[in-house]
Amino acid sequence: MKIGIISFHNAQIENAPLQLTLLDEYLKQQGHDVELINFRLKALETRKAKAVLDEIYSEKVVDYEFTFTEEFTDYSELYAAQLQYDAFIVYGNQLWNPVFTKAVRSAYFLDFGNRDALRIAYAVGTDRIPEYNKLQIQKYLREFDAISVCNETSYHELKALTTKDVELMDVELNDARTSLSLDAKEFLTHALNKAEKTYPKTYLETKDMFSCYGCGACKDVCLAKAITMEEDEEGFIYPVIDEARCQHCDKCKTVCVANHVESKKHENENYPVVYAAYNKAEAIQKASSCGGMFTPMYQSVLEKGGKVVGARYDENWNVIYDIAHTEAECECFRGAKYIFADSRDVKPRVKELLEQGTCVLFTGTACQIAALKTYLGKEYKQLYTVEIMCSGGGSPKVFRKYCEHLEQIYKSKLVDFQFRNKFKHTGTPFVFVEFETGVCDVEVAKRNNLSKAFTSGTAMRPSCYTCEYVGAKQGVADITIGNYMGIKDIYPEFAHPKGVSILKINTPKGLDLFETIREEVVLLESNCEDAYKNNQKKPKTLKANRARLMANIDKYPIDDLLLTFNPEKEGGIEELS
Repeated sequence: MKIGIISFHNAQIENAPLQLTLLDEYLKQQGHDVELINFRLKALETRKAKAVLDEIYSEKVVDYEFTFTEEFTDYSELYAAQLQYDAFIVYGNQLWNPVFTKAVRSAYFLDFGNRDALRIAYAVGTDRIPEYNKLQIQKYLREFDAISVCNETSYHELKALTTKDVELMDVELNDARTSLSLDAKEFLTHALNKAEKTYPKTYLETKDMFSCYGCGACKDVCLAKAITMEEDEEGFIYPVIDEARCQHCDKCKTVCVANHVESKKHENENYPVVYAAYNKAEAIQKASSCGGMFTPMYQSVLEKGGKVVGARYDENWNVIYDIAHTEAECECFRGAKYIFADSRDVKPRVKELLEQGTCVLFTGTACQIAALKTYLGKEYKQLYTVEIMCSGGGSPKVFRKYCEHLEQIYKSKLVDFQFRNKFKHTGTPFVFVEFETGVCDVEVAKRNNLSKAFTSGTAMRPSCYTCEYVGAKQGVADITIGNYMGIKDIYPEFAHPKGVSILKINTPKGLDLFETIREEVVLLESNCEDAYKNNQKKPKTLKANRARLMANIDKYPIDDLLLTFNPEKEGGIEELS
């Protein structure tokens, strides 16, 4: 087995170098190919006087030769290296203490390398975990296959954040200080002998919010109507089971997209086919978030007597999925909406249309398309799916509060809310809000408090930080569309002031749909590497400010709260800064 170990190998902490040496030596004695991942955060490397070092480093440590990887001094370098091992091991007391490490460090939670490797925490440690760091650590613990800690404080702190087994391990060396403890050897043997990597179970089994996309497939498949989707204190919906109605058929767990890894990708060597594209009609481009790809697609389907599914605002400024029958209804689906969209009853309605033989174009986020497929349970030749590239779903509650704030300021009801208005050009999008009085509120999107909270990932649904669809080469839908970010640097001759879209064809059916709109768009052949060069390739990082913001949405005026976490501006709530 090829094993990569990451630790404070350059931090001069008592017993740590010797423990690391013995760990490396023991694994090699067991026949494993072991490398020490040479990750060095200069800010965490300590310096001690020679007299102290003599006590820390035994002759064994000084003479031992590790096999090192190349040196990484930054997490982004480590992540980009795409290291490949059968197992990753993280070792070190205080390694998971965000106060000691000055932040929750993704590297020390093994958030890098191949995802199918075992992830093992060996004798890690922490002190009391600050409240605003707990959600971050809870997220990372989901990916571990075995966890052991070196003290009772660590055991109680981590056990409160996970349903996984946490082992309190005796890490004392033998009397001669030449071998790992029996506890350590038994733990390593068990951890490394797991038949395969374990994956998180469904939210219905664990109440792990990171495993629930809020797609509602479990609710839709329940014939007993025992499941409702209920909003939590952050504004996100989760399934709740009425045990009195539940028939324990387990269809809800079977249909959950968390159990359908295969639905997250297509396997076809001829795909994807990637283009940079924009609509030939300037009016359509102007009304669209990017290059105007969605409009000719829905027009094509409507012309065939089909129906179109997309996300729109309802009368209370919730974003919901709905079915459109006309072009006017489809226009409500256009435009970026950074808020989590509730699918409500759209999947059963789509199934009814498909069973009637009606052509349906379903546009939405990858998780909702995956949920539709697992709910339907079979292929329909008249169903076309288009995935909108997504950077995460923002809190509906935060959005509603912000809308209420604006209505109070302007003393008028909202009639339009655009996150990416392009009245100048696509390079400088504006948040554009219109009121019944005709008054408009306009601000550069990157400075707007609400937009910044959503695009920076400070107010997203928890599962968005662990999303398995981001950056997928082929995607889950027939076609993927989104903003071709950085087009002026990659293909400067093709850049357009009103925006250019990524158009990624993932399946033969997607190619058929594409052929119906080819003559209406301007195309340039591209590839996945260029298309994702400046686009999101992995989930946004969950940071402590997310907990600080979401814990206070009912305590402070929403705009003041959002301002506090907007790095583009000064001000906000002083005690939270």
